Amino acid sequence: MHQVLTDAEAEPVPRPTRRDVVLPQRTVKVDAVIGMRRVGKSWLLLHRMRELLDAGVPRSLMLHVEFEDDRLADLRTEDLHLIEEAFFGLHPESHGQECWFCFDEIQDVPGRGRSGPGGRQAGAGRSGMALDARMGAVRPGSTLRP
Repeated sequence: MHQVLTDAEAEPVPRPTRRDVVLPQRTVKVDAVIGMRRVGKSWLLLHRMRELLDAGVPRSLMLHVEFEDDRLADLRTEDLHLIEEAFFGLHPESHGQECWFCFDEIQDVPGRGRSGPGGRQAGAGRSGMALDARMGAVRPGSTLRP
């Protein structure tokens, strides 16, 4: 897990083309970005990370995990705590601070249910998934309600 996170952090956060769609600033712990394939959900997450960097938020407070990474193929929902452990292992100074975890294609994680890591989370996935705001759960075939 440490290598997956180290590799992700080594990738520069791109400067996506500005779009009219923005990720809302909410006080909830989890935001879900859902939609059809290839409409820009992942780029929206990366754009938000770029905005945070440009606003002076250190990269050490942000994490982007792409769950289509073959090295995560055996990861299950009950293992999501490993992401948090690895992140804070790499960045112990981030403990107790507001952190942003961006989980891309999280619907690919088998046994979806209550999410493990703390901090702000945003997830992107196809429209067959949705977030139960009360439980922080990703469920297939549900709808997102404000």
